[in-house]
Amino acid sequence: MEKGRVRLLLMVAAIVLSTTLALCAFGANTAFDSAADPAYTNSLGNNFSGLNGGTGFAAWVLSPASFTPSNGWYTGSSTNNAGGSGGIDAVDSAGHHVAWGGYANSGATSTAVRAFTGSFLSVGQTFRIDLDNGYVESNDEVGVALQNLSGQTLVRVFAMGYASPYIQVEDADGVGALSGTAYTPNGLFLEITLGAGNTYTARITPYDHSYPPTSFSGSLINQPGGEGIAEAMLFLYNPAANNSGPNWDAFYNNMAVFTQSPYGVTAVNVIGGTNTVVSFGSIPGALHELQNRSDLVTGTWSSVTNNIVGTGGTMQLKELFSARQQQRFYRVEAAY
Repeated sequence: MEKGRVRLLLMVAAIVLSTTLALCAFGANTAFDSAADPAYTNSLGNNFSGLNGGTGFAAWVLSPASFTPSNGWYTGSSTNNAGGSGGIDAVDSAGHHVAWGGYANSGATSTAVRAFTGSFLSVGQTFRIDLDNGYVESNDEVGVALQNLSGQTLVRVFAMGYASPYIQVEDADGVGALSGTAYTPNGLFLEITLGAGNTYTARITPYDHSYPPTSFSGSLINQPGGEGIAEAMLFLYNPAANNSGPNWDAFYNNMAVFTQSPYGVTAVNVIGGTNTVVSFGSIPGALHELQNRSDLVTGTWSSVTNNIVGTGGTMQLKELFSARQQQRFYRVEAAY
């Protein structure tokens, strides 16, 4: 189990450091989408089948493609489930607090598939998403599956009602409970990174800090259609219970594909003796803050600039400093 903060501390670099890390040359395109994207402006309370917000993903394929009494998908606020939860909402240009929502009752299943573009997920690339599962009854499942081009599941992570531990993982070893996880109505975010030899590493982080970030790993399921991760499927599975209404709805947000390896400060260059240019690998959709200090033994980190939205690629930020400055250290923090 990994212990840490939801905020992600990126690599620290001294003012003379000049190091670059190679980006992945092949694989799925870098991608990011949020329910606050303008593509979903007219889907508030409505189905978003066929819409394609953000960058790097194919359009949504929903099942069912429209509302039924038993199942469906819509855009709305995740704070309406689980008796009024903290939620995973983003804020759109009209000020609406939104996430992608789904419902399933009376034995129904709802699925929402988003294909990657470019190619399969490659070694070192990460898929991440926010999940707010709401109430989940006994044997019901709410989660995320990574699939091949044939729609066969290679690994899936899901909440199971009344299970302890609460989060379950299905991979090449079968279905198992993720030790240390527990029910939270306030949402969590999931990251899955592809490793060599069809292995993966992953991490669950609860938004409310109710338990520490939990890391796990395994191997992809060997399927007849192959083990190339080509799409993500969001799902709600309700085998029996008839509970319905917003408390049992599930929500998702901030879906991304990015390359894990270049995160952190990659280069610090001085221009004209008083201007620092800090290059760093960014996390798509996350808010980044550049910090500095003049001594790593004493003193504290100070903010240079913040709320810089990451693109998933290398970004640069600048700082002016005194010509008498002998040394300066930099780091970047990122938070969703």
